[in-house]
Amino acid sequence: SGVLDAWGQGAALPPVPGEWITPRASSPAPAVASADPAPAPAAPIAPVASEPGIRLNLNDDTELLREFHSESLELLQAIEQGVLRLEENPAEPGTIDAIFRAFHTFKGGAGFLHLDALRDLAHHLESLLDAARRSQLRITSEIINLILAGADTLKRFTHEIGVQLGGVNAGAPISIPTRDLIQRVDAALHRTPA
Repeated sequence: SGVLDAWGQGAALPPVPGEWITPRASSPAPAVASADPAPAPAAPIAPVASEPGIRLNLNDDTELLREFHSESLELLQAIEQGVLRLEENPAEPGTIDAIFRAFHTFKGGAGFLHLDALRDLAHHLESLLDAARRSQLRITSEIINLILAGADTLKRFTHEIGVQLGGVNAGAPISIPTRDLIQRVDAALHRTPA
């Protein structure tokens, strides 16, 4: 309590009681003193970032999650059909708009339900299509592959949501890799406009 009182008042902290100090094994002093400065401490190793996941609030949001799941299946189908049309005519503005709107709707529903990993992925994909809508990005086979990879990842999340709504692994975290895909989308967005 003395330490807390001193700390709270900004006073010097009392010394640590001797019985609390564990003697360390002593190491012999170096025979020759070195003129070199002590090496800098090693930089801490950054932990590997884990993939973001989602956890469904099945107690409060079951009906909303069912609606989201059903709508997501429709949106994914619309994205796949749009990609088929894009492969035929990559510059078709109506198709680009339709795919953009699908990702935008996906983002909104996921955000409303606090499904952040889905929301973030859909947001990046929406940005990709928005750049194409504004003629800042040309639809190429690379961009089509990114759209398909994004749709596939969203489909995997949607499948897992359906499984949990069906009672299997209910409430377990759902983690599907998205970081690499988001980085690839961002890289495509930050290249020189075509």
